[in-house]
Amino acid sequence: MIFGFMLTKSLKGATRSELETSKREILEYAAKLAAAHSSGKESNSVPIDYTERKYIRSVPGTVALVTYTNPGTLRVSPDII
Repeated sequence: MIFGFMLTKSLKGATRSELETSKREILEYAAKLAAAHSSGKESNSVPIDYTERKYIRSVPGTVALVTYTNPGTLRVSPDII
């Protein structure tokens, strides 16, 4: 399974991540990285959306905006120790 996008839900900051695996530990680690580099990095728990790359679409007429469907959400602590 390829995960193509991780986004802090309702917070600023996102991390694009291409992972070719289905292991939950790697998905959770990538979510923690996204949380650690977001405006929620001081929070105890940050909701992170993820989806497969095939569900990501560019917004026409923009450079860096995307929309996505079929998300899953992980709540993670932003510590990456």
